[in-house]
Amino acid sequence: MERMPGFLQALEDKKNTLGTTHAPDFLGLNQWNSLWQSSNEGQGVIIGIADSGIRHTHVSFKDDGTMPDPPMKWRGCCQYVTPNCDPWSPSKCNNKLIGARAVGSIGSPDDETGHGTHVASTAGGSRVYNAGVLGQARGVAVGMAPRAHLAMYKICTANKDHEDECTDRDILGGIDQAINDGVDVLSLSIDTPKDYIQDTVIKSTFAGVEKRILASACAGNGGMFPSRLANDVPWILTVGASSMDRVVKATVKLGEIVKNDFNKACKSAALNFFNLKGKIVVCETWVTNDIAKSEAVKKHGGAAMILLSQSWDGFTTFSEAHVIPTAHLNHVDSLKVVSYFRTEANPTATIIFGGTKEGVRRSPAVGSFSSRGPSLQNGGILKPDIIGPGVDILAAWNKQVGPDPSGSDDSAFNFAHGCSMATPMLAGIIALLKSTHTDWSPAMIKSAIMTTAHTTDRTGHPIADEKSNTYDKASFFAMGAGHVDPTRANDPGLVYNTTLENYFGYLCSLKQLSDFSIGIITRRRAFHCADYVKIEPEQLNYPSISVSMNNALVKKITRTVINVGQSNSVYKVEVDDPEGVSLKVDPESLTFSQMYEEKSFTVTFNAKIPHPFKGEYSEGQLMWKSNGLKEYHISNLNILLML
Repeated sequence: MERMPGFLQALEDKKNTLGTTHAPDFLGLNQWNSLWQSSNEGQGVIIGIADSGIRHTHVSFKDDGTMPDPPMKWRGCCQYVTPNCDPWSPSKCNNKLIGARAVGSIGSPDDETGHGTHVASTAGGSRVYNAGVLGQARGVAVGMAPRAHLAMYKICTANKDHEDECTDRDILGGIDQAINDGVDVLSLSIDTPKDYIQDTVIKSTFAGVEKRILASACAGNGGMFPSRLANDVPWILTVGASSMDRVVKATVKLGEIVKNDFNKACKSAALNFFNLKGKIVVCETWVTNDIAKSEAVKKHGGAAMILLSQSWDGFTTFSEAHVIPTAHLNHVDSLKVVSYFRTEANPTATIIFGGTKEGVRRSPAVGSFSSRGPSLQNGGILKPDIIGPGVDILAAWNKQVGPDPSGSDDSAFNFAHGCSMATPMLAGIIALLKSTHTDWSPAMIKSAIMTTAHTTDRTGHPIADEKSNTYDKASFFAMGAGHVDPTRANDPGLVYNTTLENYFGYLCSLKQLSDFSIGIITRRRAFHCADYVKIEPEQLNYPSISVSMNNALVKKITRTVINVGQSNSVYKVEVDDPEGVSLKVDPESLTFSQMYEEKSFTVTFNAKIPHPFKGEYSEGQLMWKSNGLKEYHISNLNILLML
């Protein structure tokens, strides 16, 4: 095989996992004075989604007659129209869903689990009025970029447990196909951290950057483990998940009416040994998925379920379409239930349902499950990049849900959670930005999203980490640059750009990669680092700074910005020093006379003696502020320091 033309690498084909009625409003998107208006809701942009397929007849993907034809560059196909896709004869399902195809030997692009349908409608689904789940959270379900075109590439199939599995060959094939078909944005809810040489997402998305395609990809759902980050290379927008202020509320009153029974895992086989008829059954999260627990309890005669959270779940709870009445408690409240069971000989309880409530949860906050840094592979670049809504997201589903499913599956909706839900949110926002800034590079769009993110919640307090059980302030390792603000991202003032040559130099600086390995990642059979200037990770022109002092007294970092705000503008710097160093920025002001003018600045880190927090991390921030005649800009750069 090595002697075949174009051959780069042979790998074992492994299996991988897949990691909005309220979300647009929560993100400040409306039809009057937001990014929706200035971007025409993403019209003309193609979002490519590699996932579990799609229910193509769902109302979220219908063409209402106002959608324009796909761009002339579209070379993809709709397998429902042309089963044997021909690259010389592009086809479409309609002007909303312009592509739907299964990769490799999968067969049909039909969605077996609902995941891909949910993701696609979150990114760019059309407006559906009076959408809800079991009567809750009713409103207008709409994607982030409702006038963007969608193209689905089915790369995953359901296993015996009805969970999605995606092989490496299908991931690579699906993303490559999307790039060849002419998509503008990629949404990749794939959550499997790997060595860079083995990682098909990293290799295929690098090919996308060469075509000016930015990938929004899942940081992972491994928040209970340290440094379990996926998709952490600098050319990917790595997305973590946050919670919103909406909940479907249920209150548990202990000591009333219905007798309880306690079983941790609530596996169906284990419940055979209990008489559960008419009882509220107390189960714990983990081991099996939560819906399977309620199905098992119902099968064995249980009347309802109280779901207790593990310590690592913290304050994150989920609204889900259970088959019996269920209350999901955060960990602090779960401990109260456990204590009650230990002290009460005949425990009883009542569940009181309060319906859909907004403004009742501190938000945004980092979901406890969202994967955290630091990255163990990328040389120290701060990841994730951004967080976006990923808890209790209401979007399209492949079939009706709940205890007594009824109605057409073409109008089914469901709640879902995970970085899989936050990822298409950001993909849709990228589509909006590409619609308004057609000349921006993928790195410039990513920079705009990161440098305009906010680090405070709706109450003005620092964004909290729900994993902490005490609402501690979220670290940069949990939230990256902060929470996405789509409308601010449309007008960032300054952006940081990174070129392909920069990425080559960066890869050459990573000690674990040889020339041959980099050639595999970049798909260049004869790659030689000697042909490029090495760029240490901390010197890559990235919209954050992550520095390790390594006993040095002084370290200098350089960044270059591009003016995308007013032609004549002056930016002045403000600095919040990380503990353990003092920062000096040179120059302290940047003067621009025209659009797209570039200016560089140097940040000098001066260590304090002795190091007060040697071996620990500290956080700071650098802000460029401009108070122009027409516009006011703040460009934030998060700084992470290891002493």
